[in-house]
Amino acid sequence: DTPHAVRRQMHALLGDALGLYIVRHDARRKAVTVDLELAHADVDAVIDALLHGLPRATLGRITPLRTSHRRAHAVLH
Repeated sequence: DTPHAVRRQMHALLGDALGLYIVRHDARRKAVTVDLELAHADVDAVIDALLHGLPRATLGRITPLRTSHRRAHAVLH
């Protein structure tokens, strides 16, 4: 998938739950990586949406951010 197609899929799947994100494209490996910043309360719903909407995706580590807003950071490969 192209980075633009992945970005469109993320917006369609996650809607308002999609916060800050970074899309990286590695053309040599033919891979797109997305770093997401999510509200802590949205993590379960986002994981469910990603697993069903992007079945070929690999979910990476989810790490709580050290902020007062209780957000989490997830990596999608």
